[in-house]
Formats: sequence, structure tokens, C-alpha cells
Amino acid sequence: MLFSRRLMLGLAVAGSLAGAVAFPALAGEGPTEIDLFFPVPVDGKLARDMGTLIKEFNETHHDVKATAVYTGSYDDTLIKTRAAIKAGKPPAAVIMSANFLLDMQIENQLTNLDGLIAADGTTKEKFLGQFFPALQGNAVINRSVYGVPFHNSTPLLYINADKAKEAGLDPDKPPQTWAELTDWAKKLTKRDGDKVTQWGVAIPCAYDYCGWMMETLTMSNGGRYYNEEFGGEVYYDTPSMLGRSPGGTTSSPSTRCIRPARRPGLPSAPPSYRAMPR
Repeated sequence: MLFSRRLMLGLAVAGSLAGAVAFPALAGEGPTEIDLFFPVPVDGKLARDMGTLIKEFNETHHDVKATAVYTGSYDDTLIKTRAAIKAGKPPAAVIMSANFLLDMQIENQLTNLDGLIAADGTTKEKFLGQFFPALQGNAVINRSVYGVPFHNSTPLLYINADKAKEAGLDPDKPPQTWAELTDWAKKLTKRDGDKVTQWGVAIPCAYDYCGWMMETLTMSNGGRYYNEEFGGEVYYDTPSMLGRSPGGTTSSPSTRCIRPARRPGLPSAPPSYRAMPR
């Protein structure tokens, strides 16, 4: 009865995690019913795929009946999850931002998967080895596994092919390094005196984007965003953080080529733009 009093929270594959946390049904009592909360990023086609996963799980696990419950935004999902915990009716699993895991673990609202992994005859290392190394950190707190990497975001680079050609660049050969991206940004930036009329690069910095975009830019350039061994120590004022975006807001106004962040939301990409996975 490992999960009888605590919520197992994580970035979870619905079928495998729901099966892992479910209680075996007693003879004659019918299947154990569990809920999976999932947020707005899993909408549209992903929501239909989620329904398919749940259907497949239920058809192959007759002692458990899982129900996928749409719970709104990441913040709404966190609020509803905590409300369910407080009411004594926590969901069996939740798909939510990895940013919330540490807080909930500190508040003793999570149960780790270590015992279940061992009971399955494997080790934490082998279990996590199923996922890309870059994703494993989201599932681990203090060397214990608290979630399953799932639905991790992948940034895309959108290229305006027409603008690239105007600047003498080949849209079929996009930049492959930060130096090449900076070079593209400089060539794509247009000015009328001191006024920028066209920015070379725009990076989203709306809520829930800015933090991990800065982290990406910093860490991929050899810098550190925070102390990996002590989450309360951050490095916002270090050279590696301040220089996170070459040609950006830390350079002189006359050489900037990255558009300042716009808080309202993610810049849209017209259909004529080409999406390049990075």
C-alpha cells in the first residue's frame, strides 16, 4: 500500500505510471478506479492520443480503470492537484511542469518510485536509462526517482525563408552553432538610424518560457544557471548568465540583433515560416 496516503506526481506516461501506482483490486470488488490529471499543453491531437493511451491501458489491465482528467494550465493543474490532496482524494498520477516537483517533495506531497522500481526487478539506473540523459534530471530528487520523463518540450527555430534570402542567407542551410546563429541574426537585423526596424532573432520570454530558454542558452554555452547540488543557489549575476545571449540585451545598442522580450506571449510564426527542430 505504498501509495495509499501520498500522491505520486511526475511527468508520466499514462499507461505505465497509472499501472505502477494502482492498487490491486480485491476479489469481487471490481477494478480499482484511478485518475490521471493532465494540463493544457496536452490538448488537440495530444489529448486524443492521451485518450488512446488510457483506452489501451484499461483494455490490458482489467483490475484497474484509469480516467484522464483535463485540468487546465500548468498552474491550474498544480492548484487542482493540491486541492485533491488536501481533500484526501489525490489522483494516481499527474502530468505537470517539472518545476513543481521539488516544492511538492519538500512539502511531503510526493512518494518516490524507488520501491516499485526495485520490486520490478530492476535498478534506478536501468529504469532511467530508457530515457535521454538530458531528461533524467527532471525525474530525480536527492537520488530518488519521483517521476517518469514525458511530454518534454522541444524548442523550434522558425526561419522566414524570404527574409533569409533577402539577406543573402540560404534557408535550406540553417545555422548549426551559436556563432552561426549570431551571424544570421546580425545579417537579418535592419536599422533606420538608432531605430531597429527588423530584429534578426526573437526568443519567447512569456511566462514559463523565459526561465528554461535562459537556462538553455546558458548551459549550452558552458555556463551555470544554478547550483545543481543546492537548488536555492542561483547565478543570475555571473558572467555566464549575463552573457547568455551573444548579440542580445547585454551587448551595446548599436550591435543588438535579438528582439527584447515581449511579455504578452509567444511570437507567432506565419505559415510561410519553416520550423527547424534544434
